[in-house]
Amino acid sequence: MQRRRPPQQQSTPEELASQLRLDEIKLFNLVAKLGSFSAAAKQSGISQPTASRRIRRLEESLSLRLFERTTHTVTLTELGTQFLQHSLQLMANFDSTLSFVRQTREEPAGLLTVGLPLWLLQTIDSRFFAEFLQKYPKIQLNFYNVSPVRLQAESFECDEMDLMLHFFLPADRKMTARPLQAYKLDFFANPNYLARAPTLEHPRQFSQHDCLYVRNPFLQDKGWLWTENGQTNSVIINALTTFETFTPALDWALQGIGVIWCPTPLIDKADPQRQMIKLFDGAYATSLILNAIYPSRRLLSPKVKVFMEELTCFLRSGHAASV
Repeated sequence: MQRRRPPQQQSTPEELASQLRLDEIKLFNLVAKLGSFSAAAKQSGISQPTASRRIRRLEESLSLRLFERTTHTVTLTELGTQFLQHSLQLMANFDSTLSFVRQTREEPAGLLTVGLPLWLLQTIDSRFFAEFLQKYPKIQLNFYNVSPVRLQAESFECDEMDLMLHFFLPADRKMTARPLQAYKLDFFANPNYLARAPTLEHPRQFSQHDCLYVRNPFLQDKGWLWTENGQTNSVIINALTTFETFTPALDWALQGIGVIWCPTPLIDKADPQRQMIKLFDGAYATSLILNAIYPSRRLLSPKVKVFMEELTCFLRSGHAASV
């Protein structure tokens, strides 16, 4: 009577990880792609018997049958098909890791494309960019205007940009948002406008005033944000004119044409003589967090990493946004 072989004890995850070999997983992926041990062996530069032994060893390590073998065909089993999805991702991550390691050994270099609302550039002292490019002479900077619609992983899949700077938190879990700095937005008007306009005591009254509206990434409708007792609210305004950027809107505000809601660093630059009046003594100002946004699955390249580090230090040193 033939003695039954005792069932093989399954390896723990730690033991299994130590048994698996990347060359065997890579060979498995190739056999699955080509549907042939001999073709995979030839492409890998090994003999067909060696390829067969390596796949058998992989199956033994996993305690899984990955292929159905016949004289002329090799097909994946159901479990083999499921394992293939993970093994392809494993090798892709491994290749990405090797690329990252190679890059970290090199000086940061190459074209760095940063997506952001272009008005944000006006709030950052130009000295930052001059010093950054002097410190990293092999990096070239390229800025790309973005809107909230572009906060999608597809924007990065297309390699249009390496990094995004924005005030939105992406809903997609594939994206990571790293907070950099708080930007304060407040309401301003020229005394000449206030002298002829109705009394203004609260942001809710903006529907009765001439407002210089700049298309912004914070609200879909023509409105502004205001904060009271820690609660951020929105108000629909009477938009006298709609602008695409803050530069012409600030010029109109300085001439006393209407009220403007904008980042305080822009007012500081546009109005060095302090003609403009901060409405409500700043009681309803809103702070929004500027985030660095990038795909969670992507390892940060040296050029992106140093840019984020240098910009964070610069912003938090008080050279840019008002906190």
